[in-house]
Amino acid sequence: MTDSIDADFTPGFVFFLEPVTKFKSMQLTYQELEVALNKECDKISSILEEIKNIEIPEDFAPLIEDEINTGKLGIDTIINAKNHIIKSKASADSLEEGLTMAKRGYTLINKALDMNIKTFETLVSSATSPVEEIIPY
Repeated sequence: MTDSIDADFTPGFVFFLEPVTKFKSMQLTYQELEVALNKECDKISSILEEIKNIEIPEDFAPLIEDEINTGKLGIDTIINAKNHIIKSKASADSLEEGLTMAKRGYTLINKALDMNIKTFETLVSSATSPVEEIIPY
């Protein structure tokens, strides 16, 4: 299964795939794998915390609710993938299942980012004032 996962590029997924691949080829110990996966999950967890702390104007909330929920689900899925691998002490089955879960999580995050770009483009194209007034720098 890893061959099909390797061949299908999903932005961000490499940060999860690389340590698992190195562990499977004995280039990383279990402890190093755990550290690498924790580091990646800590990074995306901090992004989730930033998302939770964003104050969203009430009139924009319906526009971005789906993209926020999709991004949160992606992050949660990646964290669950890491937990699945770590709980099972990186058994062969858990590595494959975890990679599949992580790939799904990164796919959801990328979908949320695409949704965000489309929302931004819609807001900019429908704005009656300059972009700087919509998004202050």
